[in-house]
Amino acid sequence: MAGVLSNELGDAGANARELVLPGSDWVHRRVQRVSYLEPSLVMVKLSVDFTPPSSGIGSHVPISVLPKWPPLYRFDYRDGAGEPVPLLTSKQNGVADHALLEALVKEVSPASLSDQKFCKAMVNLTEGPETHLAHSFEIFRERLGGVAGDPQRERVLEIAALLPDATLLWWPVAKGGAGQRTVCKVDYLIRSVETEKRGVKVLRSLSWKQPPEFIPLWHLGADANFHAEVEAPEVLRIRSVETKFYRFSRSAPAATSTISTPQAAVSKGKVPLQDHVDREGRLTHVYIAGQRPLAGDLVVTFAPAVAVVSSTFGASVLIALLTTAFYAFREQMALADHIDAAVAVLILVPALIGYVVVRPSDPPLARRYILGAQLLSLLAGAVPLVMAVLLLRFAHEPSCLTTTWLGCAVVSWLIAAALGFSLAKALDGDG
Repeated sequence: MAGVLSNELGDAGANARELVLPGSDWVHRRVQRVSYLEPSLVMVKLSVDFTPPSSGIGSHVPISVLPKWPPLYRFDYRDGAGEPVPLLTSKQNGVADHALLEALVKEVSPASLSDQKFCKAMVNLTEGPETHLAHSFEIFRERLGGVAGDPQRERVLEIAALLPDATLLWWPVAKGGAGQRTVCKVDYLIRSVETEKRGVKVLRSLSWKQPPEFIPLWHLGADANFHAEVEAPEVLRIRSVETKFYRFSRSAPAATSTISTPQAAVSKGKVPLQDHVDREGRLTHVYIAGQRPLAGDLVVTFAPAVAVVSSTFGASVLIALLTTAFYAFREQMALADHIDAAVAVLILVPALIGYVVVRPSDPPLARRYILGAQLLSLLAGAVPLVMAVLLLRFAHEPSCLTTTWLGCAVVSWLIAAALGFSLAKALDGDG
């Protein structure tokens, strides 16, 4: 039975060659929705609207890809009616992937299949067992023959370039039926690896720098309309969005070349590539149509909501005014009859302000962007507490109280200035 299934998958992969070449129109639309559950855990929801051809296909058709690494959590694969769809095993997937890639190579460069190193690299890319496959792709890219610039050859390279980190997602045709319009849905969680250095993380937490988040568009596809939707966590907003596409060519100096503008990804005779970005607060929607490379990223820059940063700045200014006022009237505050009331004010007012500014319910991802500002606010709130301790200790030593309270007032204004810079950076670049 396993042998029969392998034969069926091999035939399905070979027959799917026409389904992945430029100009195929059997997939109508893909929608990828991304949301952040944790700083390093992303939820991806995919829906694919397609019509398998009524003839000339096998038991399965490739509708998208799935990442191999990082591992997927809570993977769910269902049809339009909500019924679960069986997923191929890794071995079965490898058989279908290899058959498809081999059929594509036969189309553009049959002579390459006589190269043992090339064939070994193709097996590694599709069936393993190696896990670090960047070198295998380099061998595949360097030894693939054919005419440079041929769209079919470029498509072979693009598919091969995905395989070190992903595998094709195959749909069982019997589930929906050939020639019938079908919708499938895929949900999974995947880790998002953070690569920023510690210094950048600190600047980001203070809102002094907003490094971009790269969201892989695994399900971009090359022909069908594609929609990407991203929702920022609460207290964050989306400052900017940009689409980047990547080409793979034997003549390129590196394995990838970045294309940041849609027009650069279009060669004469292709359907013009279009992309449109709609950004509003925490939401963004990216629409991509026309022919484009298979590999792409959504480069999103998050920033704290202005209200969050302005609240920390406002709190620090109030505290700085409080410390300045106490310093100005230090002689009266040091009187025996006023000490208890002064200490109570110095303790309670910063505590109330800090409770409003620092909220433990903020989403984990949001804390990466506001934690530094919140810590500065807490530090500002600690200054009056220090002043209260100094008042109790040096109430009868005016010269010591003058010196220490002056230092506290200066520190308060320095913190307010730092948070003012955070607010200015949060506002910078908004339009």
